[in-house]
Amino acid sequence: MHHRIAPRLRGSALAYMALCAVLAALSYVVVGIVGRAQAAGTTGILARARQTAPVVAAHGATTEIPVTGTTWTQVADELDLVAGTVVIHRPAACEGTFMNALTLYVDGKPVTFASIPVLVAPTLSSDETTQFLVGTITEPARDTDHTLTAKFVNSCSKDGEDYRVQDVSVDVLGFH
Repeated sequence: MHHRIAPRLRGSALAYMALCAVLAALSYVVVGIVGRAQAAGTTGILARARQTAPVVAAHGATTEIPVTGTTWTQVADELDLVAGTVVIHRPAACEGTFMNALTLYVDGKPVTFASIPVLVAPTLSSDETTQFLVGTITEPARDTDHTLTAKFVNSCSKDGEDYRVQDVSVDVLGFH
């Protein structure tokens, strides 16, 4: 019996050694490719815009949302994407509209938004986290400086129907 097991173990050991060698070579290649891609600037976070303090967005008004980390330079031939989340404290009721929105602007132009639907029936006020739709900034011919701003439009029509913008977190990602 021993004479039948020994050759199989030797064969299996050789197969495992060959597999380990192939995996080691593959990981070396992958690390090299990823390292070269990162050095060439193929992807990265260019700006991390964060809200500085909660803000009450009064009914029937547009409210500026204070954020920091809002400037970056988009290099020539780089596609930038804008993505993030907003945490909103909604009122128990909101009349006069079906949707409110927090809009992100780059250089004064709207790039993306997070829609905040209005509840149909009155409920307890609550916090809600909503994602922004991914916005794009097309590839410029030369390096371009940008500034991001945020505004919340509250279309509710009655007293007490104010939203509180708790937290805005936005990342600008560059792809070259």
